[in-house]
Amino acid sequence: MFAARNMVQAEPGPIIGPLSSFFGMILDFLYNFAYAITPTEAHTLGIAIILLTFAARIITFPLTYKSQKSMQAMQRLQPEMEQIKKKYENSKDPESQKKMGIEIQTLYRENGANPIAGCLPLFIQFPIFMALFYIMNQPYRFVGRLGLIYNELASSIIGLFGDANVLTMVMNLSVPKVPENLRPFDIIEVDNLTKVLARFTPDEWDMFMGSLSPEAFAQIQPILESKMAAEYFLGITLVENVGFSFPALLIPVACVIFTFLASYMSTKQQPKSDNPSMKMQQNMMLFVMPAMMGVITFGMPAGVGLYWATSSALQIAQQYFTSKHFNRGKVGTT
Repeated sequence: MFAARNMVQAEPGPIIGPLSSFFGMILDFLYNFAYAITPTEAHTLGIAIILLTFAARIITFPLTYKSQKSMQAMQRLQPEMEQIKKKYENSKDPESQKKMGIEIQTLYRENGANPIAGCLPLFIQFPIFMALFYIMNQPYRFVGRLGLIYNELASSIIGLFGDANVLTMVMNLSVPKVPENLRPFDIIEVDNLTKVLARFTPDEWDMFMGSLSPEAFAQIQPILESKMAAEYFLGITLVENVGFSFPALLIPVACVIFTFLASYMSTKQQPKSDNPSMKMQQNMMLFVMPAMMGVITFGMPAGVGLYWATSSALQIAQQYFTSKHFNRGKVGTT
């Protein structure tokens, strides 16, 4: 998936496609909102992604609240669970173990607890995460103002095709970016050229601009600057893979830290267990998941990592305040 970052992409699947369209519409609205507040393209995409993260958290709040409520119930039921286990500690036969399982499941059901509820927030976030990955690879398709900039850029370059150097450079950079299954590919069409331009790296843009005549350079440079300003956020190009560039490298670092803290808070809310499989699951959530998210966001567009880091930070805040809410409710009933 990451190796294809600079390739023209096919249409997304039946799940990611509708999700991308839905969250793309929200991102477009938030981009226009951010632009209205600060009438400049600079940082606007980053602000819109952060606002989108808030929106996603609001949309998914009922499910995450239910998940945390279930984990709190698991904690309160810990003494009763231990009593059930103690009742059957000397009965290791299959029938007794089955009865113990039934009693524990009944206890969970009657008290609204679910042992796998802690994984629910993660399952909710991953489809959004993948949808944003698709959006960040083709932001011009979802953000209207970016679309206008890309369209103007492609139209201006096509208008310069009378310059042999322009046509040669575009073709040399474009052909490797078009997968075999998407060919034939008419580069003279604005839509097709736009798809290719979205795959250009900063080095490739430098090569292309260096091939232009002074007159052509003067025509393209202001449009390209608008594009780059729109896609920058605090010195980071949000549509480019993070890699080893600085300060973009801070994004996967933030993802690791915030994911670990969110997992740590979630693990603390879960009941302690001597069950080896449960311990392994908790350790995976606590250590493996943060490391995995660091690796994944390292190879993705920085805008996706910005979303995950912001989402994890909001999850930490949400878990803190909802825990205080649950604890106040528990004190009030005693």
